[in-house]
Amino acid sequence: MSAHRPLLFSVAYNMLGDRADADDVVQDVLLKWEQSAKTGVANEQAYLVKSTVNAAINELNSARRKRRTYPNIWLPEPLPDDIVRSAGPDGEMRTMLTYELMVLARELSPVELAVFVLREAFNYSHEEIAEILEKRPDHCRQLYKRAKDKIRRPDADSHVHTDSDLRLAGEVVDAIVQGDVKRLMALLTPDVRLMADGGGKVAAAASPTVGAERVAHLLTTAARKAGFVPRIEVTTLNSQPGFIAYHGHQPVAAYVLTAFGSKVGRMYVILNPDKLAVFKKS
Repeated sequence: MSAHRPLLFSVAYNMLGDRADADDVVQDVLLKWEQSAKTGVANEQAYLVKSTVNAAINELNSARRKRRTYPNIWLPEPLPDDIVRSAGPDGEMRTMLTYELMVLARELSPVELAVFVLREAFNYSHEEIAEILEKRPDHCRQLYKRAKDKIRRPDADSHVHTDSDLRLAGEVVDAIVQGDVKRLMALLTPDVRLMADGGGKVAAAASPTVGAERVAHLLTTAARKAGFVPRIEVTTLNSQPGFIAYHGHQPVAAYVLTAFGSKVGRMYVILNPDKLAVFKKS
């Protein structure tokens, strides 16, 4: 049963953007499978993927209702790449969308999101997706095209993440720590967009901050007012460059950067402590 868990977790997490919710969905699917008669199931993995997708769609419909009362901006829970790239007991690797795509995919309906995730992250054929969702293949093609049209961002799509992106993240950290607004502005695109998720537990702007000068001032001012000197770890989060700020062993913020060429075009700041637990140092 556990051999399928990495794949099922990948499907659920890509759709839900929440580690605990994804774990709950997978646990429920596997428990029901273990207790079922298993009659008439020719392909165990396909059956479990279908069950996970359907359970995730149900959870998304419920989550959308809950997020209407979520304080301000909601962002997916980030994951370190050692989890993203970890293998299951059979050697099967987890497959994840980039963080940028996970954010943009929040604009999709649950069914559009399911089609997009299965096609984009797992390369399922439209015929396979149609079987999972119990729809016609041509309908799935239309859903996929609609999803791509909704979230297409040519400037980000054309960028291939490289090791230089981690160096860019390090330069951003240095500029923030030094309080060097001009240097930081030079590392950002003119129309850079910052979104922050405090979850109502940590103060965060209710709307995106746009523009290099505004973002640079926001970041340097926040660092100056923090009241402590954080330890900052530059790392890769959901296949994108970023960094984690710590107060002692406690993570206080995760920053995920989307690079457009040699500059940061979007920045996602996760401040909600519930979404930072995975980064806690023992």
